[in-house]
Amino acid sequence: MYYKEYIITYNGELYNTEELKEDLREKGYIFDTTSDTEVILKGYAEYKEKVLNKMEGIFAFGVYDKKKKELFLARDRFGIKPLYYCKKGEDIVFASMLRAILKSGIIKPHLSKKSLRRDISTRAFEKTSEAEFSQE
Repeated sequence: MYYKEYIITYNGELYNTEELKEDLREKGYIFDTTSDTEVILKGYAEYKEKVLNKMEGIFAFGVYDKKKKELFLARDRFGIKPLYYCKKGEDIVFASMLRAILKSGIIKPHLSKKSLRRDISTRAFEKTSEAEFSQE
C-alpha cells in the first residue's frame, strides 16, 4: 500500500485502529479502506517513528520513504510478530518469518556453530523454535 511518498508492508493486528484513525481524521486525513495498514501508513506520514507510541497491537512493518530513500522498520514492543532482516551490500531484505529471508536468496543458510553449541549446552532448543544463522 502506498500514500504520497510512503510505501508500507505490514503484518499484524492493530488493536486501537479506530482510536488512531479518529485522531488522524481530526488532522484532516481521509481513509479509503477499513484496513489497519492504511491507518498505520497515514499515522507514519503524520508522526514518523513516534507513531509507535500510539500503536497497540502485534505487528511488524516497514515503511519506505521514496523521497528520502529511507527505510523504517519496526515491530511491536514484545516481539510477538518478529522482524528478521539481513543487509548485504546495498541489498536489504526483511520479513516476519525467517524462511522468507532465506527464500530471498540474499543469504545462504549456514547454521552458526557458536549458536548451536550454546543452544545444546543450555538446552535452548527445547524452549524455542528460533534458529540463528551466520553469513559465513
